[in-house]
Amino acid sequence: DDLRLSQIDLLRNFSMAELETFRENLVLLEFKKGDKILDEGEKSRDLYLLKSGSMTVKIHLAGKNRHKRLYTYCPGTLFGEIAFLDGGRRSAGIWAHEDVEVLKLPYESFQRIQIEKPEMAAKIICNIALELGHRLRRISNQVRLMEDH
Repeated sequence: DDLRLSQIDLLRNFSMAELETFRENLVLLEFKKGDKILDEGEKSRDLYLLKSGSMTVKIHLAGKNRHKRLYTYCPGTLFGEIAFLDGGRRSAGIWAHEDVEVLKLPYESFQRIQIEKPEMAAKIICNIALELGHRLRRISNQVRLMEDH
């Protein structure tokens, strides 16, 4: 495997049994270079992890017929977490920058984990919050750098 579940920040502090439960609930998806993985505005609460390859995250610019690239993701990156948490529409579109493998945790599977293993579900939510905190700090630092120039 290009990526081991135990190496992913989302799964930090997981026991071997919890890692196995998580693995059992994942769906492997494959995309070719240039394929759209998620569509901005799409309604879905599934959570994703990039297993192999790289992806480009873009937003549509209102009033213009073009997209703005925000990020390039590498293996181990969590995505889809905002809609997963708040039930809103996807905030950006994601395209395969090269051939990729993606692991999907369907929201229905997470709901089952919440009922059957609430401690594990709490770890998932806590780890998503930590990841979002890291991303917000990184964006804040980028804004500071732009303002300095």
